[in-house]
Amino acid sequence: MTKPSRIIKALNVETLLGIAREGVSPGCIAALADLGLVLDAPATDVPAETWAAAVKCLSADLFPGLPELEATRRLAHVGMQLFVSSPTGMVMQTVSRMLGRERSLLRLTQFFQTGANFLRCELLTLSDGWEVRINDVSGVPGFYLGTLDHRANPARAPRLAELLEWTPPGARYRLYR
Repeated sequence: MTKPSRIIKALNVETLLGIAREGVSPGCIAALADLGLVLDAPATDVPAETWAAAVKCLSADLFPGLPELEATRRLAHVGMQLFVSSPTGMVMQTVSRMLGRERSLLRLTQFFQTGANFLRCELLTLSDGWEVRINDVSGVPGFYLGTLDHRANPARAPRLAELLEWTPPGARYRLYR
């Protein structure tokens, strides 16, 4: 059996398992198990295709009836909220505020790259914001959009990011100041 060339690291898989542990349908739990993702087992590195299938499964279960792009964006918001409410996330959120938005975005794009062995990100500074280019979004551009768009208090801020272009496998995003 050949080793998959596109790997998503266990930390990112754990985020999805954490979302599932918060409450999804039995059918979703079974579908995740079919993918090899078991809620009471430690997360491991998985092929990108497995991770993307889990993202689609969870987003369809938690946000039925929404278009896939919007459902996966909202799923990323749930994952980010779980992270920022953890002790590590609270520290990172404090550091992020001290660093400022641009440096925080740079760190986030670096995190994307360390969370998968195939991702390459580029952060371009524009006069009124930033553009983020990701070489491969594994068929779930909405999930990356939601991660870039997440903010601590969504009621106080309008949407901060938009998908400019999705030309599989990569995508371009626009972020506003």
